[in-house]
Amino acid sequence: MVEKTNIYHHIKTGKELKVTLEEIKKFLGISMLMSTLGYPRIRQYWESTFKVPIIANAFPRDRYFNIRSAIHVVNDNDVTQAMKDEDRLWKVRPLVDKFRTAVLQIPRQEDASIDEQMIPFTGHVGFRQFVPRKPNPTGLKDYVLSSKDGLILDFEVYQGKNTTRLHPEVEGHLKLGTGGRAVLQLAETCPPGTNLYFDRYFTGLALLKALLALKEKGISGTGTTMKQRLPNIDFKGDAELNLEGRGAFDMKVNDDESVLALKWVDNKIITMASTRHGAEPFTMARRYSRATKQYIDVPMPNVVRQYNINMGGVDLHNRMLSHYRSYHRTNKWTVRFMEHFFDMACVNSWLKYKSDCFTQNVPKKDVMDLHSFKMRLAQLLIIGKKRLADSDTDSEEERPRKKSAGRPGKVPLPPHEARTKGALHIPIAMDLPFAQCCRNPNCSGKSRVKCTECDVYLCVLNHRNCFLNFHR
Repeated sequence: MVEKTNIYHHIKTGKELKVTLEEIKKFLGISMLMSTLGYPRIRQYWESTFKVPIIANAFPRDRYFNIRSAIHVVNDNDVTQAMKDEDRLWKVRPLVDKFRTAVLQIPRQEDASIDEQMIPFTGHVGFRQFVPRKPNPTGLKDYVLSSKDGLILDFEVYQGKNTTRLHPEVEGHLKLGTGGRAVLQLAETCPPGTNLYFDRYFTGLALLKALLALKEKGISGTGTTMKQRLPNIDFKGDAELNLEGRGAFDMKVNDDESVLALKWVDNKIITMASTRHGAEPFTMARRYSRATKQYIDVPMPNVVRQYNINMGGVDLHNRMLSHYRSYHRTNKWTVRFMEHFFDMACVNSWLKYKSDCFTQNVPKKDVMDLHSFKMRLAQLLIIGKKRLADSDTDSEEERPRKKSAGRPGKVPLPPHEARTKGALHIPIAMDLPFAQCCRNPNCSGKSRVKCTECDVYLCVLNHRNCFLNFHR
C-alpha cells in the first residue's frame, strides 16, 4: 500500500508524496477512530473548537487528505486491459485476497448461513446495485458466508452475471440464477457435513439438487422459498390452511425423498424447503393472538426452528458494522470499499476476541465492547513506534506542557500493548520545580523521572521501582 500510493501520487501530480509505513498505519487508525467518534465532517477533527488531539497531533489535516486521495493497493500501469476486463475489482484485488485468506483460516462450525450484504456507495461504478428493503439499498453487493454469531467465513463480491465460475459439469446440467451460483461457490470452501441456511432469494429445487450432487462433501441446504420455485408440488391452498388455524402445516417429499417441502401457518403462510431437516420433532412457539389478546403456544416444525436458530448471522454482522461504520463522503468506490473491509476485519477480530475471553473465563466486566475494542485498535495504530529523541536532546525539546506555573498537564495513560511492546522505554530525569505524581497504579509517591516512550512520570527508588513494574 505504501509503494502503490507513492507511485499513484507521483503519476497523478508529478510530485512525491513520500508516504511511509508508519503514516499508513496512522491513516488507518485515524479512519477507524473517526468512525467511533462520529463527527459529520472530517475537517472538524482539526478545527480549534472541536479538535481531537490524538488525531490532530498525528497528522496535519492536508496530509491526511492527500493520502486519502492517493491511497492505492495496485499500480494501475501494471494491470493489463485483459485483466481489467476479467476482474472488475482489480483496483482492490490484493486487499480482497488478503482478507479472504484470513477468514478462510477461521475454524468452521457445523451450521452456517449465506445472505447478501451491501457496501453503501451512491457514486458512479459499473457494478453498483439497488436492492430494495435493505438498510442501505444502494451500493456494492457481496454474498457472505457467516456463522450464526456473525463471524464472516467467506464472501464473493458481485460483479455482474458472470460473478461466479462453477465447475463445468455443474454449470452444464443445472440452470441456476446468480444467487444459486453464489451459494455453490461459497459451498466449495465449507468442510464436509456443513448445514447451509439461506433465504428465499437463493432457495429453489435446482440449488438443493446441486448441493446434493456434492456427495463427497455431504452439504445440506435449508431455506425459505417461493411457491413458484417448487414446481409440480401439490400443496393445500392458502385458504384451506388458514381455516385450520395457526400451527397448521402441509408437507411434501419429492420422489427420491431427498428434498422436503413444507407450508406452515404463522402470522402468515411460510414455505420452506430442506435436504436436512423434517417436520418432527415439533416444538411450541410463543405467539401473541390478537383475537384473544393473550399469548398462545403454536406448534412449530423442526425445520422452521432450525432455520430461526442458524439464519441471521450476516444481518447480525451488518448491524454491528452499522454502529461504527467508516462513512465519510467520497466519490471513489475504492476508498469506500477499503473502509468497509477494514470495518469487517475489526468486527471479525472483536468476535474472535470475545470468543477467546469466554474460553479463558475472563470476567464479563473486563471484556471490551466493540466501541472500546475499535478505539483501542485505532489508538495502537496511531501511536505506533514514536521516534526517540537524540541522546543529546536539550531540555527545551522535552519541556513539559504547563497547566499552571511549573506544573505540567496530565497526560493520558497509553494502552497496555503500547507499554509492553519493546525496549523503547528509556527513563530520563527532568529538571522540574515540582515532582510529579507517579502514574503506576496504587503508588502515591512522586518522581522527576519520566519514560520517554509513554510520556508519564514513574518512581525509580531502591525500595520502590515503579518504572520497572509499570512496563512488566
